[in-house]
Formats: sequence, C-alpha cells, structure tokens
Amino acid sequence: MTVSPLHDDPPPTEPGMVSVDLDPHGRLERLIVVPPEQDVAAPLGTEPDWSAAFKAADLDLASLKPVEPQWNPPIGADRRAAWAGACPDDPTVPIRIEAAAYRGRPVFFRVIYPWTMPTGALEARTSLPLRVSAAMLSGLVLIVLFAAGLIARRNVRLGRGDRKGAFRLALLMFALGSVAALLKGHYVASADMIGRTLLSNVFPLFIAAAVWVLYLAMEPYLRRIWPQTIVSWVRLLDGRVRDPLVAGHVLVGLVFGVALRLLDQSYQLLCERLGLASGLSDMFSGPPIDVALAGLSDMRGAVSNLFVCTVAALILPLGTILLLLLFRMALRRDWLAIVTWTIVGSVTAVPPGFNPVALILWGTAGSALFLVALFRFGLVTVWAAVLTAILLAAFPLTPDPSSWYFTRTLLVLVMLGTIAWLGFRLAVVGAQAKRLAAAAQMTS
Repeated sequence: MTVSPLHDDPPPTEPGMVSVDLDPHGRLERLIVVPPEQDVAAPLGTEPDWSAAFKAADLDLASLKPVEPQWNPPIGADRRAAWAGACPDDPTVPIRIEAAAYRGRPVFFRVIYPWTMPTGALEARTSLPLRVSAAMLSGLVLIVLFAAGLIARRNVRLGRGDRKGAFRLALLMFALGSVAALLKGHYVASADMIGRTLLSNVFPLFIAAAVWVLYLAMEPYLRRIWPQTIVSWVRLLDGRVRDPLVAGHVLVGLVFGVALRLLDQSYQLLCERLGLASGLSDMFSGPPIDVALAGLSDMRGAVSNLFVCTVAALILPLGTILLLLLFRMALRRDWLAIVTWTIVGSVTAVPPGFNPVALILWGTAGSALFLVALFRFGLVTVWAAVLTAILLAAFPLTPDPSSWYFTRTLLVLVMLGTIAWLGFRLAVVGAQAKRLAAAAQMTS
C-alpha cells in the first residue's frame, strides 16, 4: 500500500495545513499537521497529549505497548513515539501506531497494519516483466498520439476527413471538460481567482485538441476499412439524436457496459476464491482513486465526475480504435490486427499486486466484448458501453437509502436510467414510425 496521491494534492507545504484519513467507520487512521515556520510558544521536547488522537482512532492507549519508532513523519517534529498492539476489530491482526509532535502538539499520527508498505516499496519489488508491462503503456500512448498527429496532418492536406464532425466533437469535449473543471473548483474573492479559473480550462482544451486530432486521423480509414462501425455515429454527429438506429445502438451499449462491469467484478471475486493476488479492480478499470473520491466530497464534485467520465468514455475508445487501425494498416489483415491488438492490450500496464495470468485472461475477455460491440454495432455502442462501465466503477453503489452516499447511487441510476428509457422509446417509436411510413407508401 503506497501513499495516496490525495496526500500530495495540494502538497503539505503551507503551515497550518491538515490532512486527515478516516476508515469506513469514521475512525482516524492518518493525521498530518504542517507546523508553523516560527513558533516559540512551548519549549522543545514538551510532552505531548496523545489522548485526543487515540480517541479519534477509537484505540485504547492503555492496551498498547510502547515500542521504538520506525516510520518517519513527512513533516518536521521534535518528538516521536510508537506503540504496538492488536487491531480492535480483529485481535489476531497486529498493528503499530506511529506518532510525532512539535512543541507538545501532535503533528503526525498513523495506524500501521501488516500490509502497509512504505512509499515506493511495492514498485521496488516489482519484477522486470511487470516494469516492462507498465512502460509499454507510456510507449503506446506516445505512439498513438504521434501517429495521430502525422495521419491527421496528411488527411487535412489531402482534404480527407469529416472536419465538421471533428470540430463538433472537439467543441463538445471542451464544453464538458470546462464545466467539470468549473464545478470542481472552490471559489473565493481574490485577485488571482480569474487567472486560476482560466487556467482550469487548459486541460479541457488539450483534451479537445487531442479528440480533434484522433478523429481526423481515424475517420477516413475507419470509413474505408470498417464502414459499418460509424453508420450510427455519423448520424449522431449530424444531430440526428432521435434516429432509431442511434437510439438502439446506445441501448445496446448500456448492456455491453453492464457486462464489462460484471466481468470486472467476477474477476476480483474469482481471484479471491482461488487465492490469487488481486488489487482493487475498481482502481484498475475505473478512474484514478483521487478522481473517484472527489465525487464523494459534495454534489458539485459528483456532477463534475459525470462530465469527466463522459469525456473519458470517448477519448479512450478513440485512442484504442486508432491503435487497432494502425495494426490493420501495418499487417494488412483484420484477424492479424485483432490478435496483435488483443495481445498488446492484455499485457500492457499490468499493475503490481495483481496476478499477471489472471489479469491477462480477464483483459482478453474484456477486449473480446469491446471488439464485438465495435464490429457488430459500432462506435456509438462502444462509447455507451465504456461510459456505463466507467460510471459504475467511479461511483459507490448501495441499495441502502440511509447511507450517506446514496445520493451518488441515485445520480448514476437516474443518468443511466434516463439514457436507457430514451433509447428504448426512440428506438421503438422510431421503428414503428418507419414501418407505418413504409406501409403508407406501399398502399399509395
């Protein structure tokens, strides 16, 4: 277990900053308080009062044995202490309590479990194949972006590609990303707030540009090599959102998305049943942990995550499909491109803590679902499937209305339910209207 990126965003550098970690029961597990730069209120080495921290952690200080400290605090301190004992929830699990104080005030407190690892320890023990697998992801991203830039430039010079559709798509991505950034921010009356607000749109602008390049690079070749994959997609970009084919493909995509999510969960459950190493599958198939947790902060953060997931659900398939097209153009055969793409995708970015064989098998099954959705139904279905899978992974789901995060569950269910209802209604009503129009034309 490494330190969460949330501890460094923002980094604990300003005096008075406080970082607190709680377990699911609301008990203190980690506390960091940045001490002041200048403080002479109390002499160095003053005996601190640890009772408040132990009370917040729901631990009995009298039942713990003092031991020598082993874990260094990430901030300055003039006194350290440590205790050893048993976990109150499970007496068979040993725990350590590491603490530090500055001038009599606790500034560091952490509960250490047997599975807790120092930062970087897991990466240092990672085998060479896993390190190569992780490096492959960066290489693939660079290859896709570089190739997309060259191909898009060539298509623009030759007058190829749907520039109007690419512009609409990029504009939509920028709008969604900007709204997500604005909702996520916290605003105070200060002179630099305007500059910070403008800077928050830099990343959405980059994403919009990347989508524009990716789409201009892949659209002409996708239209020529696999034209069946963009039939409903072209209609959607033209603004025909009520088209029965578009609605039907969106509806099918929801089913594929649920299947992908169930595959993800079954992988983790099966690994646990067989005793294989498996990290949290949500953290692998869903968004980064800091993005997922941001949706739990408040409702603005949750709505912001909806927009972020919508953007990710489009840019990820575009890059993946472009990589598939690059293999197809290089190998000249569909089956060779599909096999190569599946192998490369399955062995790329296998994270530490996962059983590589089980994860590769699971990744191959997920790739198969992705390919079926793409070649049988098209890009609209892939987008809807990835969006559904990401949403189900990014937000906690609970059937308990009394749970404090039940509103996040409702947010996801309302969004997916509305898409499903509209898709079913437009697909059925549109199909009936077409049949009636055809019957009327025949009778006339």
